[in-house]
Amino acid sequence: MGYIGYGWESYDTQGCVSGAGQFDQLANIANANGPGGNAQTGYAASPCGLQGAAKLVYDPLGRPDVNFYLDTTNNLDMLRQVQLNPPKITDPRAQQSWGKFNLGPDDLLLHPSGAVITLNSATSRIESLKLPTAAVSDSEAAVNLIANLHGDLGDRPGLFNNPTVATITAEGVILIVETGNNRIHAIDASANPVPLFTKQSSKYFFPFSATGGARTQYLDSAVEFSGFIYVLSANNSVYRLDIYHPDQSGTSPISTTMGFNAAKVTVDYWRNVYSLNYEVLMINSNAML
Repeated sequence: MGYIGYGWESYDTQGCVSGAGQFDQLANIANANGPGGNAQTGYAASPCGLQGAAKLVYDPLGRPDVNFYLDTTNNLDMLRQVQLNPPKITDPRAQQSWGKFNLGPDDLLLHPSGAVITLNSATSRIESLKLPTAAVSDSEAAVNLIANLHGDLGDRPGLFNNPTVATITAEGVILIVETGNNRIHAIDASANPVPLFTKQSSKYFFPFSATGGARTQYLDSAVEFSGFIYVLSANNSVYRLDIYHPDQSGTSPISTTMGFNAAKVTVDYWRNVYSLNYEVLMINSNAML
């Protein structure tokens, strides 16, 4: 059975630490009802509210014990487990961690080699954390399971300028969309440049020519099994989904869908695209946002 993990910002009176206010919460649901049409099957929720934007990452192979969220409460940035058999989101108050990151994440990825990758746009750094065999205490993780920092501000291979969103190919190449350099940067799990774009002026980069500029926001990226890269962006409230391929010689998108009003996007092995849409509610022909 497949599962969907999601997070949202909500007012909750019970935080994972003392105090009340705006918290993030997490939940897990099954993508189909259980036997007998039981929609409750597979549901799990975070036991308390988290401070800060929590990030979720699920294993695309469906392994039940290789799924995680990042607890950013009080800038801890601790990696904690989401168990799927049976579904359970680890209570942060148990202080069990799979590792600690140095910087707050703007994106979170699970690499097939058994590493977790994060981006930090403000510092133009990425981090990689090799997963241990089991969780340890927060205090031990803060000493022995600290993620490695890579990169810095720049435009040569291995350096970044405002890395914003990322995705991973079936071969394990990490594709980082850099807003500052307006390109895709190909690296491995240790942040070494990968010569993926052999028909471009630099084989490590794919430059964007159809998007970019001060008002461009790169919202998400995804890649399907044969290598087609999907990039979701917005400019002055005009949304578009562009498709590229690493082997193409030019920089123009192979395909563009305008008016693709979404916050996030993913694509499966069969090129079905799934998006987190922005919807407009209509009441008496009047739009309510």
